[in-house]
This record gives sequence, C-alpha cells and structure tokens, in this order.
Amino acid sequence: MRSILAFYCEKSEDELIGKKRASYDLVAEIVETCVTPTKKYTLFHTIRTSYARLDRWLQVAVDLKLIQRIGENYLTTKKGTRFLEAWRNFQATLREE
Repeated sequence: MRSILAFYCEKSEDELIGKKRASYDLVAEIVETCVTPTKKYTLFHTIRTSYARLDRWLQVAVDLKLIQRIGENYLTTKKGTRFLEAWRNFQATLREE
C-alpha cells in the first residue's frame, strides 16, 4: 500500500526517501500557522515556499482533516492540534541524546 506522501507526490516510496521529513515539516508548519484563521496568501508569505508546493501540501492537510477551510480562511482542527502535539514529541525524541 502506498503512503499518503507517495499518493500525493505521485512518486514511489523510494523516490520520497529524504523528502518525507521536509514534507511533514511543511505540513506541520501549515497546521501550526492555521491555529488562528489564516488566508492562503498569508500562509504563502509566512511559510516561504513555492506556491505550487504550498498548494499541494495545503490540500493534503485539508484532506487529512488537519485543517479546515472556512470561507477564505484555513483553521486547525482538533485532529490537527493532536498532530502538532505528536509532531513536537517526535521532534523532541529525535533531539534527545
């Protein structure tokens, strides 16, 4: 079964090795930025990535129900908040010696 990243990137798992970290970091940054209602334009300037990449991962976050679209704004869901907590714990674990 293909991973979510492989599905959205239309690449094999092997092609994604080395890119997963950056992609999940981007999703986490999107979800974190949307804790307060945020427009796509603001996300684009806050996250500082290409518009195409932002658009792709923004849709992934919506599809995974980590954020929701309300009018022109995006807002983090409860599931998104749990994702951020788990992501921060994961990051802390990687920093442990």
